[in-house]
Amino acid sequence: MLLTGPVAHTGRMHVHLKLVLDCPPDAAWRALRSSSVFTQVSAPFLTFEPLGGAAGFPEQWDAGPHPVRVRALGGRVDAGTQNIDVAFRTLGAVRILEDRGGPLGFWLFWQWRGLALARSASGFACRFAAD
Repeated sequence: MLLTGPVAHTGRMHVHLKLVLDCPPDAAWRALRSSSVFTQVSAPFLTFEPLGGAAGFPEQWDAGPHPVRVRALGGRVDAGTQNIDVAFRTLGAVRILEDRGGPLGFWLFWQWRGLALARSASGFACRFAAD
């Protein structure tokens, strides 16, 4: 993980999580966009349920805000609401998923999700093969 200090033109903190996943890049990209992978790698510390009348999460995240209720410790503690607000862009051949949501941006949670992604990555090639 790379932490950079305040950027002069925005004044915001940027956190970059770098992982090497044991799977093809296309499978990793589809897995990162998958709401079921998000749910799996967030557990058991946090669980999420959609707000605003949604029956469930989309199969793949689309750009924009997705309001959720957050519960911690296996659903026993209400941690409030937040937006999962994702954006997708490319920089040359690099695909970037930006999570602009908040307010839960805990370092430990991101570390846990990163470890869970790394443990799950070898199965992404089968689960998220190109159609």
